Amino acid sequence: MIKTPIHIVINRRKDYSISGFVDTEWDNGEELCSRYSWTWAVYRMLKFAGHDISVGYTYKEGAINIVHYYGVMAAGIKPHKFFTVYLRADYRSMPFAHLQVVQNKTQINAKSVWIKHHPQPGLRPRDSHRDEISNVAFFGSPANTVKLSSTTLETLKNEGLNFLYNTDFSDRADYSTVDIAIGIREFSERRFDHKPGTKMTNAWLAGIPFVGGVDSAFEQNGKPGHDYIRVSKEPELIANLITLKNDPSLYAALIANSRDIAKDYTFEACSAAWSKLIEHKVHPVYSKWKKRSRTHKIIEYCAYLSYVLKERYVVKGFSQLKKRFKKN
Repeated sequence: MIKTPIHIVINRRKDYSISGFVDTEWDNGEELCSRYSWTWAVYRMLKFAGHDISVGYTYKEGAINIVHYYGVMAAGIKPHKFFTVYLRADYRSMPFAHLQVVQNKTQINAKSVWIKHHPQPGLRPRDSHRDEISNVAFFGSPANTVKLSSTTLETLKNEGLNFLYNTDFSDRADYSTVDIAIGIREFSERRFDHKPGTKMTNAWLAGIPFVGGVDSAFEQNGKPGHDYIRVSKEPELIANLITLKNDPSLYAALIANSRDIAKDYTFEACSAAWSKLIEHKVHPVYSKWKKRSRTHKIIEYCAYLSYVLKERYVVKGFSQLKKRFKKN
């Protein structure tokens, strides 16, 4: 294991302190994981893997600094002074970060690496004693799910299927009374190449079938018709849900086919994957960065200044211009 310290840079929040960040255990981190996006989960996984790791609001010299978009917005980013690994998540690329970690394979380029997404903290699987198929649920932010029509909801209800929106932090990890998980952002052919496949992998870990949209991440992790069902239209969703309810063999097959793959997405497996990423991908880049020339340092500094100026004047100015047009 590498001896180089790892430092997680986080943004300040009124509702959480650094002590709350580091002291919260995995099974109690449903809300904290969402509030801090990737950073808290990465901290817990690397801590579990045995790495020397710290947390702060600013960058740390002599360390591998890991930062999310919100941390960048709060602490800035100074590639000429600090080695930085950027957690891109749903946000735009930071081209001058020394390495970017992405959640969808379509985002991979020369300066980025993909890693499997961590599971939902404290995930509670479906009750093994349930003998009915009646509850269909979406997990996560309301902004990330399609809104079903009243006609669809009524049709499903008449078939004995209740649709649940588990959007509260207290509900997002509880699959104990859920029989089918849904992950459809909209009824279309849009691929959502910036999104991860966590809704599917969490369903696998919970031991329930997953019905998803055409997201590219779902295809990267699974196989449509084998370990999950893919739909792009509302009538397709209705038909497949009714089939799942009335076909026990199909229901059982989807669970069985995803059981082995799900093992790759447990907390322990993801912790091992992150440890491997740090040792085999991040640390070699860090070692090379430490030996860079003075000319390279100047180039990095110029790239940083260019970004700051662009953000401050171009992006901000364009945003203000858009607001003005909307008012008029």
